[in-house]
Amino acid sequence: MTSDSPTPSEPTAEGGLRRQLGFPDGLAHFLGTIIGSGIFFAPGFVAAVTPTAGWSVVPWLLGAAAACCGALCYAECGARLPRAGGFFVYLEEALGPAVAQVAAWLGLLITYPASAAGIAWGCALALGQLGVTLWPPVLAMGAIVLAAALNALHVRTAAWSLRLLSTGKLLGLALPILVGVWWGSSEVNAEAQFLPATVGATAWFSCLSLVLWSLDGWSDITLLAGELREPRRQLPRIVITGIYLLALTYAAVQVSVFRLLPASELASADLPVAAAVEAGLGEGAGRLLAILAAVSTFGALTALLMSYPRLTWRLSRDGLLPTALSRVGADGTPGRAVMVSAGLALVYALHSSFNELVSLFTIAIWFFYSLTTFGLLRLRARNVGEPGWSAPVLAPAVVFLTTAAISVATFRYAPQKALAGLAVLAAAALIQWYRFRGR
Repeated sequence: MTSDSPTPSEPTAEGGLRRQLGFPDGLAHFLGTIIGSGIFFAPGFVAAVTPTAGWSVVPWLLGAAAACCGALCYAECGARLPRAGGFFVYLEEALGPAVAQVAAWLGLLITYPASAAGIAWGCALALGQLGVTLWPPVLAMGAIVLAAALNALHVRTAAWSLRLLSTGKLLGLALPILVGVWWGSSEVNAEAQFLPATVGATAWFSCLSLVLWSLDGWSDITLLAGELREPRRQLPRIVITGIYLLALTYAAVQVSVFRLLPASELASADLPVAAAVEAGLGEGAGRLLAILAAVSTFGALTALLMSYPRLTWRLSRDGLLPTALSRVGADGTPGRAVMVSAGLALVYALHSSFNELVSLFTIAIWFFYSLTTFGLLRLRARNVGEPGWSAPVLAPAVVFLTTAAISVATFRYAPQKALAGLAVLAAAALIQWYRFRGR
């Protein structure tokens, strides 16, 4: 990351929103969005492809590097155009309203509500591990309603909730790390010392896809750029600090579970981290990790329902949705946008399963990451905004290469869903093309 000039004066908020979120709030949201269900499920899948502690760290480090590059590209966009609405604002400025609206409609109607419902399903599955016998869709929908209520009540209520939840997540993830250090043994997987080269390419790509999904959510902080007190200064600090903490924590968790259970048992466990801790401390500790998984996924859902409604609010403010959805309370809370966004997530939670939602979410998201990164290059070429700093030179290239790898993985791992995702994207583009052609 390079700095070219002093940071310019920060812009004022718009449309009734308030610049009331500080660095701790932004970091809590960043961590809260990313630390969800993925870290509790992914270590088992990683164990299936990399059954040695040393190699198991590699997917997490690669994923963290890709996430950091993407997050810095988005953060630079947010520093150049520090307004609520995130990628929609950047694409509209860089590539025009037609491209921006295709991305916004797909985000509004598919990727964000599907992601929220997928996280809610993760929370429901964790509660199921604790013996809660309610129908999973009911649990998922209940989590969505509660997270939406926190966000609709007050921006500060959601922000403080995320501070507590994110701190609790990091402290909770220290448990499997400490158990692995004190009760684990490097001899648990001593007989499985084969090189990852013996694992098929499809399995590796699938593993990296799940790791990237576990690290996803880094772009959402830019949706709140219109409410950060100093977005140009805060965004790069939030991204770098957050990714550093996540990389260390996730890698340490992966190594620790390898010291507690054989790779074959980790790969077959429903909640591999909980199973590993249970092997070290007993059944009670495993239940404690299941509770942590439920709290963690609820925190991610709360963070997502804080950022996702800002896209709804922006589309309403720009005349693409009913203007009533852009109304903001005296405290700066876009309550109506929160309720509508949560309502869309409820539809997905009722009609889809966890695995279906994860597949649907990962099909298109990296394509739009690349599209926004390309938009950043256009913003740079046109000298739009004065961020005072820029993302590393190689960061855009890493995003483009990661998108290519994810595309290959999706087509090989879930070709039918990949084709379905492309069909939805093509249909949205065609509809938008006819709309603008008519104008």
